[in-house]
This record gives sequence, structure tokens and C-alpha cells, in this order.
Amino acid sequence: STTTDGTITSINPTALKWLQYTEQELVNKQSPAIFHDINEVVEMANILSKRHSDTIEPGFDVFIYEAKKGLTSSYEYTYNRKDGTKFLVSLTISAIRDEKGNITGYLGIAEDITERKKAEEELLISTQRYQNVVEGAEIITYSLDKNGVFTLSEGKILSKLGLKPGQVVGLNIRDLYKDAPEIIEFNDKALAGEPVQYETEVAGLIFYNQVTPIKDTQNEVVGVVGVVTDITERKKAEQLIQEQSQKMKQAFLIAKSGAWGLEANLDGSNAIMTLSDEYFAILNTTIEEQGKYEFPFEEWMSKFIVPEDHTIIINCLGGVLQNAEYSTNLEVRLKHSTFGYIYTNTVISTI
Repeated sequence: STTTDGTITSINPTALKWLQYTEQELVNKQSPAIFHDINEVVEMANILSKRHSDTIEPGFDVFIYEAKKGLTSSYEYTYNRKDGTKFLVSLTISAIRDEKGNITGYLGIAEDITERKKAEEELLISTQRYQNVVEGAEIITYSLDKNGVFTLSEGKILSKLGLKPGQVVGLNIRDLYKDAPEIIEFNDKALAGEPVQYETEVAGLIFYNQVTPIKDTQNEVVGVVGVVTDITERKKAEQLIQEQSQKMKQAFLIAKSGAWGLEANLDGSNAIMTLSDEYFAILNTTIEEQGKYEFPFEEWMSKFIVPEDHTIIINCLGGVLQNAEYSTNLEVRLKHSTFGYIYTNTVISTI
């Protein structure tokens, strides 16, 4: 955390370990700018200036400009350790406010994303390998006359469809693919003069099709030529990348959230709150300090919720008990060991 002008007021042990500094070297002496690559700060100043139609000078204001406006966003930066080595972080800045809503400082949460970026690069390399395989793959080439009759059918991957080169020459595409109307539809469009590109699945394989009209000197369509590429492996790769990307996004979101659960009788008695390690981390505490994850509802409120917000929580509990599909979004102040309390946005719904 920092003062409003950027002087560091507190820093946790994990950050000190990452950056190779001691608390005495930083607190009340340095600005977070000491960790940053000045070229990245200048670049971000230009980006934010254009985005907000404002002039933002390179410096501490780059980090807090959006937080001052009540916006929450994360940006990637390169951090410099004391020994000169570097690592990548995702940095989120939020404003610390007093009871009147005045900004009294800023809280920065940095996540080391070195491994995540490495994983993304490996996925990119994997994707490029698949693309290279596809680009070098054998193809099917065919042509139709203006009536849709095959005049050419060549290519080694015909064998994947159980066909031999030239086997379908003389057959009409409408007869051969009567059970695949989308193939007929796209080729009819090409025969009408419109170049088409489409994907289709045949015999469990996925093919990318490019069909181009052939025109005579009078610009009349006399047939089409088609090029078919097997993209089955590329599609599998894309699906794998999507799945892995989604898992990374979910893991990132979870890392930024403090989860808790509530169990109670229908009349509200015996209500028990179950907290998570992430919840404790937000409040700058740990399971070792608290001694347990489960707290009776009243003890939880007394220990973690600012007294003035107790009524909000009690009303919310009433809504949960009365409505099986209850869902709401609350701004609640949680007690914080360093800052006294912090504002949090809490999403509550029944399960």
C-alpha cells in the first residue's frame, strides 16, 4: 500500500521475497516506481492518455489514474528485482478510502504471472506446430462442370473418405452428397458465381473447403474448382487451447476472490460461516492466525464485519432464508489488520 503521493506504507513478506528488498529499505522511503521498467511506464502513460483523452505523465499517476476514478483494472508489467533480474506481474490498483469516501492511499496487488505467460507461450508454439502441419498437409482437388458433374477428383487424402483418385468423375455432386445438403448448397452458390469457403464434417473428419467459380471469356460460369484440406487436427488443437485458456482464466479469477459459505437451519438458527484461505488473504491474515475456517455467524460478524454494516448482512441472511433463488450484490466493509477496514464487493446467491 502507498500514500496518495506514492510513498510505500506497507508491503507483505511475499513481495519482499520476490523483489529481494527488506521492509526497512522500502517503507516510508520508496515509491513502487523503483520496481518498474521506465519504458513500460512511458508506454502505459501513452495508452491511458489516448484511452481517457487526457494527458497522463509517466510516473506514479500512471498506476493510480483509473483507481482515482473508481475503476478497477489489471495490467501486466515487468518488475525489477534488487539484483537486476526481472519477472512478470499482473498489477491491480484500488483506492483506499476513509469513512467519508476520501482517498487516503492506494492498495496494489501484484500476481507473479511468469509461469502463466510461459504456459501461454507453450500453447502458442503448440498452435503454430499444428498450423504448420495443416499447411503442409495433402489436399483434395476437384472440379465440377456447370451441371454439378465431377470432372476431376485427385488427392491422396481421398483414401480417408474411402475413395480413389478419379473414382467419382462423371457422378453428379447432388447424387453423391444427397445426405449432406450443406455440401450441395455451398457448391451451388459457387456454380452461381459466388466464391465460398466452408467447413464440413464427413466420416468423422473435419474439412475446410474453398470453392471458386470458373468463368469463360464472356464471364459466364462454366464450372467450379474446389480445394479441400483436412483440418481435423487443427480443430482438436483449437479446442484444447480454448479449454486450457478457460482453466487459466478461472484460476486467475479464483486467485483474486475470497470465497465463503453459509449453512443454517431454515429459521436462521445454527448459522455457520465457512471461510477460505483467499478470504483470509484479502484481510491480511491467515488460517494460522485465526485458528479455524468455520465461525458461528454472530462471531464472524463481530470479528470481520464493520459494525455499521451488520444490518446489511442480517437483511441479506433474511433474504437467503426466504428465497431459494436469492441473489444480490453488496458493498460491505471488512476489518483489515493493516488499514482498519477495506471496501469489498460481495456477490451472494443460494446454492
